Amino acid sequence: MDSPGRRTIAPMDPAADLVLRLAYYMVTEDFEDGRSSSTMFVFFSAIRGLSGTDGEEYLRPHRFTPILSRLIYCVRLIFIEATLPQFEHSYVNIACRPRHGQLETLNAARRDRMCDGTMSPMGEFFSLLDYGRALRRSEGPVYHFYWSEDGQTLSWDGQNYLTITQFRSLAHEALRQASAHCKRLMYDWDPGDVDLANVRDRLSNTTNGYSFVSDPANGLEDAYLELFMRACVSPVDGLLRKQGRDQSSWDARAARAYLSAHDDLLRCFMVLIQVDWGQACRISELLTLECCNTASRLRGICNYGARPRPKMVVQKSWHGLTCFALTFFCPNGIEGLNVP
Repeated sequence: MDSPGRRTIAPMDPAADLVLRLAYYMVTEDFEDGRSSSTMFVFFSAIRGLSGTDGEEYLRPHRFTPILSRLIYCVRLIFIEATLPQFEHSYVNIACRPRHGQLETLNAARRDRMCDGTMSPMGEFFSLLDYGRALRRSEGPVYHFYWSEDGQTLSWDGQNYLTITQFRSLAHEALRQASAHCKRLMYDWDPGDVDLANVRDRLSNTTNGYSFVSDPANGLEDAYLELFMRACVSPVDGLLRKQGRDQSSWDARAARAYLSAHDDLLRCFMVLIQVDWGQACRISELLTLECCNTASRLRGICNYGARPRPKMVVQKSWHGLTCFALTFFCPNGIEGLNVP
């Protein structure tokens, strides 16, 4: 194995070297008579901005600016590879990058071709990107929403619509799928003997590892073993695979399927929370909730009012001196699910 400071010679690939040389020529091509459209790369970007079956229309700024961003990213990669390549491209006489002075080498080349305001495709892309963003802000929303006269149908973009009945059915379907996923993940186990009204949960306890499941007064520390045994010995979708008499091993495919079903359950939960919850919060925050206290964070799942509640600590001060806890009330459909 080569040491970190040692040069490694890559095998010669004439085709790849020629493609790199052509791409580098395109991203550094000079304007003819000051016209940016005379360069191949800018002309290609104009083609990417056409829309319609026959190319008779242009893309709106909100659709064309992402294309420009991708082109800028590709131009940077090409420029870096042609200016400071890790390996030598001997077929087109491009030496590998030096061990020292790499920043000076890069800056000497980028000032003329890679900065805003330069007579190069990159400078033109920067100008178009800034203009597109400004135009996007001034032209208003991409499309408008309209309610029907009876107030039962919402339409937008000229051809899309959603009725109130369809919106309600979305929550019902998400709840049905969540129930099916819970039943699958619990292996049809229904711990009906657990009464949350008798489960103690000390919200003021900040001990590392504490939750209402680990509280000795509730006797739930070993409840997971029942589910674990069912997952291991289940004849259908079990996580263990027999290899012989009295011998078994983990079934990697079944384990991946179980984890995939867990992710599907989380997606259904997020849909239910956003659609059927009157006080929805950010999904990015919900996915970071802890089941028990950790060394750096308090848990985000608690038992309050004989129902499981998500809880978050919110800071409302720039100095972080003022914070309070928010407890959210889940819909009845979610609270009744047996979550593994």
